[in-house]
Amino acid sequence: MASSRGTRSRRAAFVGVGIAVALVAAACGGGSKKHSTSNTTETTIAGQAETTTSVDTGSSVPSESTTTLGASGVTATTVKSSGSTKKATTATTARTTKQTLASGINNVVQQATTTTPPADVQVGGSFTYLNASDPATVDADLLGTSVPSDGVVGAAIYDTLMYFSRSGGITPLTAVSLTSSDGLVWTLKLRPNIKFSDGTAYDAAAVKFNFARIGDPATKAQNAAFVSSISQMDVVDATTLKITLKAKSGVFPNSIVPIGFIGSPTAIQKDPAAFAQNPVGAGPFMFKSWVRNSAMTLVRNPTYWNAPLPYLDQLVIKPITDESQRVNTLNAGGAQMLWTRVPVSKASAEGSGNVANALITNGGTNAYFNTTTAPFKDQRVREAVVRAIDRAQYAKIVNQNAAPPINSVFSEQSPFYDASLGQYPYDPVKAQQLFDAAAADLGGPVTFEISGFAVRLSRPRPSTCRACSATSRTSR
Repeated sequence: MASSRGTRSRRAAFVGVGIAVALVAAACGGGSKKHSTSNTTETTIAGQAETTTSVDTGSSVPSESTTTLGASGVTATTVKSSGSTKKATTATTARTTKQTLASGINNVVQQATTTTPPADVQVGGSFTYLNASDPATVDADLLGTSVPSDGVVGAAIYDTLMYFSRSGGITPLTAVSLTSSDGLVWTLKLRPNIKFSDGTAYDAAAVKFNFARIGDPATKAQNAAFVSSISQMDVVDATTLKITLKAKSGVFPNSIVPIGFIGSPTAIQKDPAAFAQNPVGAGPFMFKSWVRNSAMTLVRNPTYWNAPLPYLDQLVIKPITDESQRVNTLNAGGAQMLWTRVPVSKASAEGSGNVANALITNGGTNAYFNTTTAPFKDQRVREAVVRAIDRAQYAKIVNQNAAPPINSVFSEQSPFYDASLGQYPYDPVKAQQLFDAAAADLGGPVTFEISGFAVRLSRPRPSTCRACSATSRTSR
């Protein structure tokens, strides 16, 4: 979901918007700079850092609410409801994360501090979130955290073990820590006494069960690759799971974030098919109903481990696939939050009096070179593409200055940021020279296709890379 910190004393109905705001390019091979993610060995060359935006609609709604999921990891909601005057005064726990990279190992440890909610927090109300699409399922082990439509639903029903924070690091939520001394054996510690809404213990055995189910080919989980590095899992006690990898990895926590939705083993084992339509989690909300392509209704979990959260009585998630229609619905007061990566949508929302809260995450949407075949098997071609991209103009024209140009696959706030691993600078002259040299050896023009996703009002048309003597065709 979109994130925001703090509360508003004035009338506020919050909206989340996510925006792709900048282009990142990298090349590898020869004298180039090599970049890869924790879950792929492919070379990352271009991408867009995604942002998440919260928007205050300022419109009249029966219940006005502000949902926050700040860097502390606490899903909190400030609600001003015409039908409720009860104020929440119970102290809540804010979380900060100590992240160390000693010996190249990314240990994640949670540190807790007690805070008091603002005086104007009130209980009750309903909140509507506009999703870009309906998830295919609500099964915890089949949802994808990298898909915004899935992530919102999963976080509401299941919470998550840990997540990538605004600073670029990893923040535990239902987990307390994930540490290792050698990168081979990792210890996952959980918060004690958490229960699923059916009363089943949210413990190390439950996490092991879900991880094993994700890795089972019969499950056909889209995140199966993230558990492929695990050799063995041992339940040490109720809150401790020892995970032994097949090979050392200093960034194993990055693989845990995408598989952080944990479902009740009791409900799953009873009827996996039914669980996919009527899930049981330990998150702030419980499943109530789902009319596909219309609305999913979730209600407050009275046994939520992080009481008094959530303050909302109800969360309604509505899918609207058309970008313009989704933004127009928000602007008309038909919802309190949406997510988008389209700068024009952000501008439209702000133009209607909404407030955007942008979040730029590491990596973003990546583009990959196929280095196993021509033309990108040739390092010169990869470097030429990177040098042909004017990231400053991309940020200005395409993203409408929603964020500055991104010159690294990691934000400067990330513990993995290294200035020496920046992208090649924009240099169309050098790019042309590289393309010409490669074309001479290949015996003809350098041509390639770019496949990806784009928000368009019309069908993509063939385009020519005039600055690099290469013809490209964009396809959905």
